[in-house]
Amino acid sequence: NYRPLDEAAALWESGLLFEMAEQLGPKFGHGNIDGMIYLNRMIVDRLVAGRDIISKNNNMCSEQDTLDLRIITRETISYMTAVLIQGMIDAVFGSSSEERTKERAELFGFAVLPRIIACGHERMYGVLYDDLVVDGYTKKMNTDIMNFLHNYLNCLGLKCDDIGRHSAADASNFMCADDLDIASYSPVNATRTNMAAKIDLDVVAIHQMMSIERYSIALSIYTDGLNYYDYDSSDYNFVSLQDLTNSQTIGFTDFTTYTLFNDYFGPGYLDQLMMDTISGINRFANATSKQLDLATLTAVSSLLSFLASLEALSISISQCESGRTETALTAFDGGVALLIGSVEGSRVYGDAYSEGKMLYSVGKRVCSYFRNCMAGNAEVNQKLIDLLKAGQELLKTGDCDVAQANLDDIAMTMRVPLLQQLLFFGERYSDDAFPDDSAAAYIGAQAALPIID
Repeated sequence: NYRPLDEAAALWESGLLFEMAEQLGPKFGHGNIDGMIYLNRMIVDRLVAGRDIISKNNNMCSEQDTLDLRIITRETISYMTAVLIQGMIDAVFGSSSEERTKERAELFGFAVLPRIIACGHERMYGVLYDDLVVDGYTKKMNTDIMNFLHNYLNCLGLKCDDIGRHSAADASNFMCADDLDIASYSPVNATRTNMAAKIDLDVVAIHQMMSIERYSIALSIYTDGLNYYDYDSSDYNFVSLQDLTNSQTIGFTDFTTYTLFNDYFGPGYLDQLMMDTISGINRFANATSKQLDLATLTAVSSLLSFLASLEALSISISQCESGRTETALTAFDGGVALLIGSVEGSRVYGDAYSEGKMLYSVGKRVCSYFRNCMAGNAEVNQKLIDLLKAGQELLKTGDCDVAQANLDDIAMTMRVPLLQQLLFFGERYSDDAFPDDSAAAYIGAQAALPIID
């Protein structure tokens, strides 16, 4: 039934968003493609493609058709968001008076700002909401607004060219550059690696569903996946967090840390733990919604991210030894993506508000406790970034033995935040002052036990 797609198309046009895109496009250097402005053409083409998939199969879609529809839906929403971003920029640079600018900036703030919550930045949303809505727009905010919009394009599935540059922009609208680095690490295949990094947006979505006690939806995001699919592969599929608990996802378990944890807990332990924390069953049957939420985040950052990233990093060495340099680099970059995630952004210190979801975020959350934070980051993370960059260069030159030694250093360094977290939770839990942490403290202990036992 393609009626929902027809309704979406009708709402896009009758809701005046189609016309708004037509008016905004020329201001941003966009031209017409087959009778309509660039962004409208991107949206309409995808709506038509979705309709055709459904109609040609008489409403009996194959699994591949369903995957295509999921991607078409995501891309359509991205291009629709691009129109709203253009509207926000036009409000700043194209309004006739200061009062009109303030009104339009607030209006488009309501439309655009909620999208950054889906990017995992609740605190940044709060800051910008206060600036634009509570306090009201002023011209001195222009640079911050443009910086904010540029920083979130990758998360929203957009590139600089999808927005363009406003014809009336002043120096505060600096030139946009697509930056696909991950906490200053530059992947060889940046597009593919950033898709892998976006699996942490599944954690964001799970958190949002758990915060309103929609546990069944949270569980389906865990099992089915929401954000990570491979642009570069002809046989793509969505990869879920649950897939990453399955050793067959990558198919390589011949590394020391996997053996250590598998021998300690037994097969299937992590998947069951994730199911328990999300659903609030077994050991967590009496946990509060806040406890379950924190426990799930801790399970992802301390166990899932830790083991999945090491698996990908480890397979890079075996590929290097087989002379498959390109495959080795792809695996290594994927390991970095699973270690750091997309929420951290492109800068070396990662997310300024420590809202990351993967192992990299653990060190940042506890470094102040150990007095080893540096320039907004954990000291251990800076060491990790240096080792990861060195590892990539060693793989490029085919120096596999030294790359293995470097990976051994990476694996040992990755244990540091787990042990720091154990001590951190231990002190908070001992005086019973932080009851919301109790379930997370248990999982933090589980993540460290195979290392110290």
